[in-house]
Amino acid sequence: MESGQIIRLHARSKIALSLAKEALVSAGGVSNTTGFLFPLHPRSVEREHQKAKELWLPVEETVVELAAPRHPHADHSPQEKSSFNASLYFQSLESDFLGQAVLFAQRIPSTVHIVDRLAGLSADSIGIVAVAAQQTSGKGRTGNVWESPLGCAMFSFPLTIPLSSKLGQGLTFVQHLVATACVLGVRNTPGFEDVDLRIKWPNDILTSDKIKVGGVLVTSSIFRDKATCNVGIGVNISNSEPTTCLNDLICATNESRKTKLEPFTIERFIARTLTELERLLKSFAALGAQAFLPTYLKYWLHMNQEVNIQLSEDAVTDSHATTEPTEQTEQTTGQIVGLDEHGFLQVKVANGEQWSVQSDGNRFDMMANLLRLRKIS
Repeated sequence: MESGQIIRLHARSKIALSLAKEALVSAGGVSNTTGFLFPLHPRSVEREHQKAKELWLPVEETVVELAAPRHPHADHSPQEKSSFNASLYFQSLESDFLGQAVLFAQRIPSTVHIVDRLAGLSADSIGIVAVAAQQTSGKGRTGNVWESPLGCAMFSFPLTIPLSSKLGQGLTFVQHLVATACVLGVRNTPGFEDVDLRIKWPNDILTSDKIKVGGVLVTSSIFRDKATCNVGIGVNISNSEPTTCLNDLICATNESRKTKLEPFTIERFIARTLTELERLLKSFAALGAQAFLPTYLKYWLHMNQEVNIQLSEDAVTDSHATTEPTEQTEQTTGQIVGLDEHGFLQVKVANGEQWSVQSDGNRFDMMANLLRLRKIS
């Protein structure tokens, strides 16, 4: 860890700051003669490494006083995005509980490590979100490394979901809700409705041309009557490399629509995403999946898409027909028709069966138009 690094704890109020500090203490933070320190390694690391000095950072606490609003779209080049403008963030945040306190670090292994420590501590009710300017060990689905140059919005937060709730009975929907919130955070902003952000199953943010802009990772654990979901998000905001970024898409929208939309900042994107996610969570809690699906499918890349299907042993599928896929269906074709009531991908295969496909263990290669499934033996 680089010397001189600190974690900045920004909170919207003194109450939020106090609650966040209590959560950090419960998550392993300690006070010493120089102040308050918080560990950046996950709880799962070996005990002999837990006291390594480079894995701990001092925490600087601030209550953000909202001054006169700045221009919400003020641009920052990637080189300038080494700090977090908390005032700009809170000016853009319109949530009641998500994102009320921010833990910001310049360069850390992963924001997910912080959230891993906060999991199960009701940190979502406090509204803590961890943000990094750069990550050195960010992970995507199936363990893929997510590059994190300056200019990428990288943030994580925990959600606690009662298993008796509508969402608790369909936890697969959490990743769909988060991906949708990333898109809506931009496209529900007045003037930005035509910015080309779309959703790829199960957890990626792409353009209509199938260029990746970002991704979502949700890991869940269940204890007693609740599920804890650790949410990690990485979206390119102002870094055109290695693929493209949100502000490139905004420039393209300006060219095609003859508009003068200003670039997004990382702070505004995170705040807008959390605002939209909270709205989606409240709607899902009250109305369930059927109220959410039309919004999700509106920005989906796959409706009625014809796909090739490759089956291997131990596929995570559930056939609604009377027969299960057999060894004879190693190669087949199908059509994507939506999501089922559990949030699984629905595919109508060539023999007329309709399969529900879980995201875990199965992969969709859009470039090859190939759905790779592990077959149940």
